[in-house]
Amino acid sequence: MASEDFTSLVERTRQATNDVCEKAKLILRRLLPNVEALQKDNASFSPRLMILMLSRVGEELSSEDRKSIHDMLQHAEAFQPQLIAWMMAVKGRPASAVSEADVRECADALELTRSHSSALDALLEKVGGGRRAS
Repeated sequence: MASEDFTSLVERTRQATNDVCEKAKLILRRLLPNVEALQKDNASFSPRLMILMLSRVGEELSSEDRKSIHDMLQHAEAFQPQLIAWMMAVKGRPASAVSEADVRECADALELTRSHSSALDALLEKVGGGRRAS
């Protein structure tokens, strides 16, 4: 795989990961309307902070849905160091330096993250989250 293709794959994976976090934030914003910081559109929260906030959600969210969001955010948090490493590595990396293992791992991460994003779309609809993150 050419370096440019891997760079594109890493960028799509980064965007999908950001989408998961944005959608989780929208769900939390809907379910925790009294948390003032959540009302700011530009408020940024780490997956770890959103996991803590998730524990404050009441019965508006089933325990199964809560666990699902928790697991998705936990994955996003655990995956961040690898994603950052890839983002740093693709800058100036020659095409021959891209390993098949990195390509496969990144493609798998993108597929899983996209499935998380789709699941969060369904949860947004369930909680009446209004707008969807793309």
